[in-house]
Amino acid sequence: MMRNKVLMLLGMHRSGTSLMGQWLANCGLHLGEEMLGKSASNKFGHFEDRDFLEFHRALLAHNNLDYDVGEKMSIEIPTEFEVEAEKLIEAKNNENGQWGWKEPRTCLFLDFWDEKIPGAKSLVIYRDYENVVDSLLRRYFHKYDHRRNFILKFWHRRKVRRSLNDLANHFLRVWINYNEHLISYVIRKQAGEDYLLISHSDFLEKSDIIVRKLVQDWGFQLDLVGIESVYKARELSKGARFDVNYKKQNVDDAKRVLNKLSQLRTLGQ
Repeated sequence: MMRNKVLMLLGMHRSGTSLMGQWLANCGLHLGEEMLGKSASNKFGHFEDRDFLEFHRALLAHNNLDYDVGEKMSIEIPTEFEVEAEKLIEAKNNENGQWGWKEPRTCLFLDFWDEKIPGAKSLVIYRDYENVVDSLLRRYFHKYDHRRNFILKFWHRRKVRRSLNDLANHFLRVWINYNEHLISYVIRKQAGEDYLLISHSDFLEKSDIIVRKLVQDWGFQLDLVGIESVYKARELSKGARFDVNYKKQNVDDAKRVLNKLSQLRTLGQ
């Protein structure tokens, strides 16, 4: 029986996982010794454990993949990665009685981590696809808008603007894939015992209920810190959304996934 309390923070990129990680860190949950810091698109920090981040990056690279996997596929996990993961878990357990991690690529390896840490709990968050895709597009363009070379910046923006719809549809397929992984994972688990599935708005409106679940039902030792401690300090996206045209099949698939997530969510039933 696992003595440590372990919490996986699960969600697609740009779905609120960084905010959730920052809040839980304020509540007293250890999320890693070395964290991914601030960036131009995330000024308050990602709250990602570099150990898990580098592990997932290396594993995806081994399969010639990056984070933006837009379809379900079999990802090979060689023996050396199995051994590395077991050593990583052992080190984390030795360092802290309760700990967790936030790294969106975890969604692609839920069967793997579920087997490695069978007693872990999961806090799963989802956000509607239009806001996520818009945020991904903003991050993508923000990366190149901060280049100092004006000619390269101008060339890139002209090139990418022409394929904006392709890029948006690609990100939409990524959103679908990540959240389909989450749906399969939640359906596999016993209802409500090992996971809490919440929407982005649930998190902002019901953080007190969430932390009580972690403390009273799952036995984590956390302080009740209001979400306003991190939410008010953050900058919200401003300006109009990107004007994109999604393919009908992609929208139909996204709506189906979003509807299923809404049906399965733990709060607000």
